[in-house]
Amino acid sequence: MKATTLIIFAVLFVAVSCRPDKSDLKQLKAEAARKKACLHDCSNVKFQPICASKDGDKPKSFGSVCVMNNYNCEHKDTLRKISDGECAGSDGIRLS
Repeated sequence: MKATTLIIFAVLFVAVSCRPDKSDLKQLKAEAARKKACLHDCSNVKFQPICASKDGDKPKSFGSVCVMNNYNCEHKDTLRKISDGECAGSDGIRLS
């Protein structure tokens, strides 16, 4: 019985001590809300692959300008279209 009580106490102690602070939770919720607000529906946008980059960084391919804009908003980035079509040597095309 003592061992069971000790184990329950240890589990509760770990659970309580590992939970995020309220300020962390507020920050996580705010970040999730910001990302959700960034997502515009691109499903009706015609698939027109583009290559985008920022100041010489490795270029990324996107299925459309709409998808690139969602990416920029979600990641607080400033990628710009540099050409039509998939980027040479890219890791694939981001579609959403």
